[in-house]
Amino acid sequence: MVAPAFHRPAFRVQPFRVQPFRALPVFSALLVCRVRLFRALPVFRALLLMGTISLLVSACAGPDDQSGESASQFGETEVSVGFSLARDQAGLQEYVDSVSDPQSDSFREFLTVDEAAARFGATAETRQEALSTLAEAGVSGAIDPSGGLAFATMTAVEVEETFDTEMRVVAGSTGVDILEPVDPNVDPFLGSGAITSVIGLSSSVPIAPSADSAPRERTVFSADQPDCSQHSKGSMDAATFRERHGLPDPATANWRGVRLGFLSADPIDQRSLDVWAECTNADSVPAIETTLVNGSGGSTNPESVLDSTAMVAIAAGIEKVEMVQFDEASSILFPLARVVESSGLDILSISLVYCETSFRESEMDGVEWLLAVLAATGTSTVAASGDLGSQGCGVDEGAAVTYPASSPNVLAVGGTQLNPDDPAAVGTVWNRTGKGDVNASGGGTSTVFDSPWYQVSAATRTSGESQSNGDQSPVGRSDDGRAGGDRSRDGERADEGPEAVAGRTVPDLALLAEPEMIGSISVCNSSGDCYWDLVGGTSLSAPSVAGALALIQATAIPSATTQSTTPPATTRSTTARSTTTQATPRRSGDPAAGFERRMGLTTPLVYLSAATGRSGFSDVISGTNDLAGLGCCSAEVGYDLTTGWGTPLFGEVLRAVPSDD
Repeated sequence: MVAPAFHRPAFRVQPFRVQPFRALPVFSALLVCRVRLFRALPVFRALLLMGTISLLVSACAGPDDQSGESASQFGETEVSVGFSLARDQAGLQEYVDSVSDPQSDSFREFLTVDEAAARFGATAETRQEALSTLAEAGVSGAIDPSGGLAFATMTAVEVEETFDTEMRVVAGSTGVDILEPVDPNVDPFLGSGAITSVIGLSSSVPIAPSADSAPRERTVFSADQPDCSQHSKGSMDAATFRERHGLPDPATANWRGVRLGFLSADPIDQRSLDVWAECTNADSVPAIETTLVNGSGGSTNPESVLDSTAMVAIAAGIEKVEMVQFDEASSILFPLARVVESSGLDILSISLVYCETSFRESEMDGVEWLLAVLAATGTSTVAASGDLGSQGCGVDEGAAVTYPASSPNVLAVGGTQLNPDDPAAVGTVWNRTGKGDVNASGGGTSTVFDSPWYQVSAATRTSGESQSNGDQSPVGRSDDGRAGGDRSRDGERADEGPEAVAGRTVPDLALLAEPEMIGSISVCNSSGDCYWDLVGGTSLSAPSVAGALALIQATAIPSATTQSTTPPATTRSTTARSTTTQATPRRSGDPAAGFERRMGLTTPLVYLSAATGRSGFSDVISGTNDLAGLGCCSAEVGYDLTTGWGTPLFGEVLRAVPSDD
């Protein structure tokens, strides 16, 4: 069993400071380490990566592994545990494919969570059998609303007793210790077949609350007296960004009921946005509504500030932004389950990335179930492709992509950079190597997921187009050039011509990632001490796309006056259980003029638009995301593994939706 390698793709501009790495749990077959948003002395820059990499043990190792120590002092620490149930995951994915296909008769006929659970979740018998299995083991569990998982919260002592294991403390060199089990015995839970896997069982060791401190080289000021003189304005403001990408004026938006949010491993102080708004003359900023799923909260990190700032800058006027925070030592499964439980967000942004090849298969199946439930119920999920270029697991690890960007149920977003002397130009692939850093737009071909139907379809439609690099087709190609044996959505073998398929390729599109172009953000801690930080990467690109989608949805919602006389098109019940689909009717006329409420998985729109002329994109044709001389990947005409189809003109992309006329 290999533990998922977690890292944040957000990138900080110099000056840097090295943050020591934290060793992953003992499940890891290799020693891999994590870097937070970091700074480094110039002598180390050639070694630095933003993300998870393999390094010399002496470079990664922090305090000695404390596996020999007793974890009894942390025995009451709460640990989140997930149990996958036997469910119709293939059927759910097929439904998602259909409801997300603009050319399907069931396009956007979204389900409620209850309906998805009834149609594709575990049967009543399976659920009861699973609960009986848990009860026999002394575990108090509950079936989640999706019907495909069960969850329980246990203490570390209970985990030891229930799974016949010993909880050990792994000392991370960042100062965050991890509680994890040594070879837990999960077999008793799998005997009946109702439960198919166990997920989680690890937790961060609680630490005493303390006031966060700003990095030493930053100028600290009080949130009550913002120092706007230290703010770096950047080369592109939000209004220019919206105009550049064909977005509507926020003044025309009706934000009532629009739910925009993101996942985070760190807290955020509302004053971070308040200071930024005051110093950038923003009209207002929304409240950040935080849901803490598990863990003790952690300390302030620029990552969560960057996500929220990017969203509210584009989606100006939105009433609130929801942040679902979780313990990064547990699993991304748990915050996603909370999003589903709340009947989903309209748009969800994920800037947390994992090395795809080291992500546990059983955990990935659970995450994919929840991502599919979100897509089936109309949530648009956007994921950052990471900041490690085509070497998503580290430059020493070869070509790889990150997860969940490689999931077929998300819109994967890469990064671009502009020429400061000509910001009106299309730009190039985001790549910091020329500035002494080792970061670039994440991209490549998945070794886990087959090409989704929309990439196969796009490959068939564009098979007549030539590309300079044969392995950068919309559906990619395996290293030896063989087709991956993928199938289109109707089960037929995909075209194996020049665009032969191999796996899901990322990204799908790209957006601005260069920190200097958007300016600095204010980071305030719980004590009200603030500092300005210049941060970017695909952790800027992805939430910007999420904010853009929210703005599009808000301009499509009828005004309050109209709503008072026109009943809503869809009633989204979260309590009534039914197997009857509640369809969301499409609007006649110009599809780009508006949608009813939710848009669902938007990735097929990207490929349909591109396959019909690519008028919805500004093609990025220069730059590379190759950080280690692998020969992959470079930007080119059409689709590539650096920026996907390019930077979007959102209005044109949406016109790929067929009307009912």
